[in-house]
Amino acid sequence: MNKRFVYDPVQLVSGTYSIEFFFDLGYSTLETVYCLDNDIRLLDELKLKYDYDVDELITLLGTFRIKLLDNSYNNIFVKAALDKRIDYRTSQIFFRKGSSVIFHGYLDDESIEYNLREKEIVLEYKPKSYVLKEKKIWNDEGTFPSGIMELGWDSLNLNPLESGQKDLYHSKVHEVIERIFKIIQPTITVDFRPHSWRFGTTASNCNTALSSLYVLNYYLFGKYGEQFTWNFGNGLGLSPGEPENFMELLKFLSFEFGAISGMVSSNKAVFVELNSLTNPYEIPESEILDVVYKVDRPTIERLELNQANGTYNWSVIQNSNKKVFEFETMKKNIFGDIYRIRTGTNQYSNASYCRRTNESSGVLVREYFLPKYWKGFFFDGHRKRTDEIRIKNVEGFYVADLIKAYEYTYHPFSQEIDYIENEITLEGIIKT
Repeated sequence: MNKRFVYDPVQLVSGTYSIEFFFDLGYSTLETVYCLDNDIRLLDELKLKYDYDVDELITLLGTFRIKLLDNSYNNIFVKAALDKRIDYRTSQIFFRKGSSVIFHGYLDDESIEYNLREKEIVLEYKPKSYVLKEKKIWNDEGTFPSGIMELGWDSLNLNPLESGQKDLYHSKVHEVIERIFKIIQPTITVDFRPHSWRFGTTASNCNTALSSLYVLNYYLFGKYGEQFTWNFGNGLGLSPGEPENFMELLKFLSFEFGAISGMVSSNKAVFVELNSLTNPYEIPESEILDVVYKVDRPTIERLELNQANGTYNWSVIQNSNKKVFEFETMKKNIFGDIYRIRTGTNQYSNASYCRRTNESSGVLVREYFLPKYWKGFFFDGHRKRTDEIRIKNVEGFYVADLIKAYEYTYHPFSQEIDYIENEITLEGIIKT
């Protein structure tokens, strides 16, 4: 039988929780086992970690780690976790506080550690973000965007012609991002955090929020420099670097809008502006346990942006304070002129201009705004140091939000919540 293990209640300083494990062993029947009744005990690890690569801007991912002692008769928990018939893609965990699911994820088979002598087992669970890497946008011949059907669209939504029923083949950027995440989990919710960018058709009318911005589907999924070979005949798309799968496409969109995106749990994703203008969460000094000031960190010293349609070929930004031979270069492709503002039924105009909400006079064409933004993130001083901050209390602020500890404001790129110790350990780069 498949096994379901219920650990309830989990009484900790940080609160009262419950944990539910499900091991899919290939059966149609299910046996429920109660951990506390069978001497299966929580040990010294119950941690939830969120992190991303701050240089490569790899998507955010939540990881849940737990350590248990299995003193049950016949070691029923360990046997289920190590069973050769187990399907890791459907074996999962639910971590709850009351009726709220804090984390839901799937067993990472490479993470299992078992100490036979001590009867201790360590498991890690993650959302199934790998699904986006496996889902190709195009078929193997590169002639039909078969993966688009995964987003719930059909051929009408990919019409390349700027005529007729334009509402059919334009989509809100937020909607596209949501549809990508729903490939993994149809019921997932995406939390779009406050975003400071505004878009306009002219420099004097630059007030459209990202939540109201549209994209022309055909250009988003097109192949620049090649002809389409399905229903629509000839035409050029403006897709950067021809992303092969939806994970690459999600990274492109995140970079396009100065954000980091990812899954904090199987039921929740986030889209967060990196260099946010929102007020940071200020940690009370009484809750700061320790701050470790680390040495200077290596940084990206040169950024090259390439627009896919070639009209804005190479935008080179570099930190002039470094010698040339010390440069570490990041190259990024960006989309061409694919974003639109809806001006009426079946009416759209190019979103050619962009600014931030604190820069009413700083309107730029998008191709110049993007380098300016990333220059501010990568080069303008605040990336010189990484600090580690240890905080008492596991609640209070949101993943990837700016935080303030003493006199410094940080971009946190790693956050580990220790529910047993009732502590959070953050790593962040200083924002100036």
